[in-house]
Amino acid sequence: MTISARTAQDKTLIKKLALAESRGEGVVGMALVINSFDNRQSVVQSGSTAFGRDSSVRGLVFAQNQYAPTRDGSLDGPWNTQELALAEQAYQLASNPAELQRRLEASGVSATNARKLILSTGFDSIGGQGRAGAIRYGGHVFVQPATNYGVTEDTIYARSTQSSASVESSAPVETAKDPATGATTTSDKPIPVPDSELNFDNQFGTLSTEELDTRIEANEKILNKLREKSSDNFTEEESQEWKKVSAEQKALKDARDGNLIQEQADAAGCVARETAKGFTFKILLNVKAF
Repeated sequence: MTISARTAQDKTLIKKLALAESRGEGVVGMALVINSFDNRQSVVQSGSTAFGRDSSVRGLVFAQNQYAPTRDGSLDGPWNTQELALAEQAYQLASNPAELQRRLEASGVSATNARKLILSTGFDSIGGQGRAGAIRYGGHVFVQPATNYGVTEDTIYARSTQSSASVESSAPVETAKDPATGATTTSDKPIPVPDSELNFDNQFGTLSTEELDTRIEANEKILNKLREKSSDNFTEEESQEWKKVSAEQKALKDARDGNLIQEQADAAGCVARETAKGFTFKILLNVKAF
């Protein structure tokens, strides 16, 4: 099955996977996760069994010991409308590897490393640095280029020419009235919102992005250690630790999201909200650590 032939249910499942794995990494970070999934599907469709024998979207997502969110319960969120809208942007961006590479290079990633990221079939949130060709982006280390499994670079980048339109124009342009300002806007041109509209309320909101990344990485080590054991076999102490660390991890990632948005506001003086219909909204990060 080609990417363009995926069902709505398949697309939603992939977007939920991207949110569960990397919603704190922004649209480009989520697009890299989706892109690596697309590459993985190409590998299995080519005849390799490196990631299982089932090349369907559901078969790959739920393949044994592949994606942690299918085991820890985070796959289904819950995800709000804004998060799903960003995941849709990431999905569209991933469908155009050439544009994704351009976005990576524009953010400061070298052309060589951007290409390696585009070719990856997997990622590790805490390790992977020792593997050949491993490249870090945000909180993930991307590994295992598709070319290791016989899939050519041309096959990967051919998805760019199959994309019916660019990421910016892939969805129909819709007109909407912003309830906050009364102004009319369109989905391709969101109304900028002054940073005075930003409201961050998070116990970890005073930490720098670097400090948050350090704590997120430490928590991920704890969670990965627990993932080695089926949750059905958790002791009461392990179950409580899982709940506590998972809750803190979500709060830390929310705080990191807030830092990134605030950095954008400081740099530009305002933030253009990226919502499905162009509405503005306030960011409310009100998550308490347990």
